[in-house]
Amino acid sequence: MSNTRVDLKVILLGHKNVGKTSMFNRYVYDEFGKTAMTIGAYFAMKSCKVGNGKLYNLAIWDTAGEEKFDSLTNFYCRNARAALVCYDVTDRSTFTGIKKWIDKVKHEADPNCAMLIVGNKADICDGNSERRQVELAEVKKYAEPFGARVIEVSAKTGHNIPKVFTQVRCFQWCQYSMENVEFQFIYPSPLF
Repeated sequence: MSNTRVDLKVILLGHKNVGKTSMFNRYVYDEFGKTAMTIGAYFAMKSCKVGNGKLYNLAIWDTAGEEKFDSLTNFYCRNARAALVCYDVTDRSTFTGIKKWIDKVKHEADPNCAMLIVGNKADICDGNSERRQVELAEVKKYAEPFGARVIEVSAKTGHNIPKVFTQVRCFQWCQYSMENVEFQFIYPSPLF
């Protein structure tokens, strides 16, 4: 595995308990369950195809959200070409604090890093709008000056998880809209 080509380094950033590890596990292994606090980062490789039929290798880094791991997070951000800045739609404080994570991307990642602001736990709000603390329209307005795209997902149900990773690939390699992209997952290759 050490000779595996990395076509795109993707990092997941955000405060603790927003569900970064659950998103990682849902995408890489298609599973959801109880997770432990991330210490440092988790890493996996995943190969996939996009519309042009070419095979791409994603190196996905799930970073710790605790403040005591800030210096490590800076290291994992270096040269990333795609960043998922995550918040919890049911916890406003995780959204109001995302500027910290956006700044990490701007200072440490590749200058052309594609950024998505990802609201997780959307399933909790389905049929229960009282639980929602962050409105999608507000996030879209906030994301504009940073050139970031916005999407809501549910790691629990898997809603929009593949679409998030398809979008970051397309931002880097495709010059056409999401509707024109067909993708097929080949295999997950965990490297720990």
